Amino acid sequence: MSSVISLYPRGLLAYEKSEEASEWDGPPAHFRKVDFFDLSVWFDEERVPAVAGSDACSVLIYGMAAYVPPAGTDAEATADLKSIAEILHAALADGQERFLDSLDYLGGRYMIIVQADGLYRVFNDAHGTRTVYYDVTRQAVSSHAHLLASFSGAVRRGPEELKQDRSWAALPLSFAWDDTPYSNIQALLPNHVLELESRRTYRYFPRAGNRYAELSLEERISEIDRLWNAQVAAFSQVTDRFIVSLSGGLDSRAVLAVTRNFKDKVHAFTYFTNSGTNHWAEAMMMDRDISRQVLDIAGIKHVPIVHGEGAKMTGVDNAVADKNSLVKHGRWLVARYVEHFGNKAGLHLRGNTQETIRSYFGSTKHRDPIDLVKSLMTSRLKTLKIGPSAMSDYEAKLDDTLQEFGYTDKLFDYVASDFFYWEVRMGRWLAEIYNETDAAFDSISPMNMRAIVELGLAGSEDERRSGIMFTELIDRNWPELNFPGINNRNNLYRQNTVLRKSLTEAKSQAAAAPPWIGRAGGNQDHPLSVGPLSMESNNHTVDCPRGEVKIPAEELGVGAFARREMTWSDESSSVLTFSLRSNYVNSRGTDYMRFEVEVNGQTLVAHKIGFDSDTSYWVVYGLRPGDRVSLGVRSLRTVTTESWSRASRCFITLLDSAAEYWERRGSLDLGYATTSAAALPGESLRG
Repeated sequence: MSSVISLYPRGLLAYEKSEEASEWDGPPAHFRKVDFFDLSVWFDEERVPAVAGSDACSVLIYGMAAYVPPAGTDAEATADLKSIAEILHAALADGQERFLDSLDYLGGRYMIIVQADGLYRVFNDAHGTRTVYYDVTRQAVSSHAHLLASFSGAVRRGPEELKQDRSWAALPLSFAWDDTPYSNIQALLPNHVLELESRRTYRYFPRAGNRYAELSLEERISEIDRLWNAQVAAFSQVTDRFIVSLSGGLDSRAVLAVTRNFKDKVHAFTYFTNSGTNHWAEAMMMDRDISRQVLDIAGIKHVPIVHGEGAKMTGVDNAVADKNSLVKHGRWLVARYVEHFGNKAGLHLRGNTQETIRSYFGSTKHRDPIDLVKSLMTSRLKTLKIGPSAMSDYEAKLDDTLQEFGYTDKLFDYVASDFFYWEVRMGRWLAEIYNETDAAFDSISPMNMRAIVELGLAGSEDERRSGIMFTELIDRNWPELNFPGINNRNNLYRQNTVLRKSLTEAKSQAAAAPPWIGRAGGNQDHPLSVGPLSMESNNHTVDCPRGEVKIPAEELGVGAFARREMTWSDESSSVLTFSLRSNYVNSRGTDYMRFEVEVNGQTLVAHKIGFDSDTSYWVVYGLRPGDRVSLGVRSLRTVTTESWSRASRCFITLLDSAAEYWERRGSLDLGYATTSAAALPGESLRG
């Protein structure tokens, strides 16, 4: 039985002619060959490489690309591959700097091979969404790791061997740097060039500080809008239709907005489920509901893809998919994509690369970005369950890796954690997802142009994390699309109504504390407010402002418990009262963090974080001198990003107790009360 998905769609393999091994079985039948000086270049016949140049210097480009000239030039944007090859060759003939500057204005998904005086250099697109792999023992490069392995005979290593080799490939692709499971095969990271003769890579971006740092938000958005629209207009000339992934989030909404002038070409899809109570199901049902609001406005063709229905991957299909991609991210979707879009012309527009601009790995306002990268890597290394010696080896390797890729000294005014997300998270994990879905359609991201990313990174961290750049782009191109909620079933009108109501209620919140709880008083120096915040596992003390409890990003992991603790010594009172507030609200994220009250090592109550941001009032009663009391936040899952550290943050205000209320209740054992449930001690909280 043959597979319905093709092998190495739109793939390429290039090698120095003398390197071809007699034992190689050759490329798939749908590949064709062209000579590029001393290189043999095999490629999927669906795409044809474009070549321009002379014997002295030449450029070969393969894939899907659009060039948008810098502002102030008379040239027009183009997605014609031959024209782009000629533009790049003309720039190369003028010198390396002009050639690299030209790459900054090239969007799409492509591989470029440059020949200059018999030497070869290989480039990929801005985010490396066209994966490029190379053999460190010979002059050979390919779009797919398995294709290159089949040519060179490289062996795929298992998890234990990868750990023994101290390979980053023992980790998920988002943390794998340039390592792969195959011996002798490495990945080319974005912003780097491969010198084919030496099999060494070099960083070529950034070449200076951010050139847009002095522009205003308005100026930067205007330039992104120009590049964005010109690029998509160019692609519209070389594709029959645009396929758009439509979810409830901001990224897909922004991509849809840029297609307004070509809406007759747009075929959108949304994948979702109609049942289920876990977080994935809830998120998918929210995407379903929000996408319906968007579709009512957009009026475009749409395909609903329902989980559990339709085509499924066969064993043969999965075997082919395993060769096409290093990840298994959404195989059920591959089958459905092929069912609806396979064997038809079209270009799939994705919004994932917008995440690079939005500082997804977390804030660096109060921490060194290199430390953030190290903490993220260390957190993942802990999941390997390796011994101290191996951990020490990996930590030393991390220092070398950061130096090797220029994170410590070659980023100018850019932020290391941004580049880690850009080059490793996007350049490895996301790029392989593109490979996985290639069976159904070619994919690009309209934001995958280095000039656009640089413009986005020029903004302040608060601006970038707010997403205002993308809502502004939507407003300029299709303003009605800003009306439905972003990952929120309430539209903007409803959200504003709720906000006004909450602000009104906030004015009277101070008076809302039940009289039997207590009132704000002189307890601001209480040890549970200002005492050291420590991690339960090792009593490691971490910094945290007065009245707050949170888990630092570097400490996140299943069971991580950040707490303030005291020994009860008040012989005149057996009651502890406090109020609790958390700003994190996400109905899909309530199984990640919980607030806990412990007495003598026993959890009295655990309250899941994420349901709401209302202030709740708590009483722990029946305390005796010598009791150990702690208030803290526990992580319930392995999450590693700064955003989850922020989500864990709780604000605690110690109150003066209305102790006489509890004295009237007589002799009581340990317990608690809270307005989050009934105002009766001992009743359990939600979660």
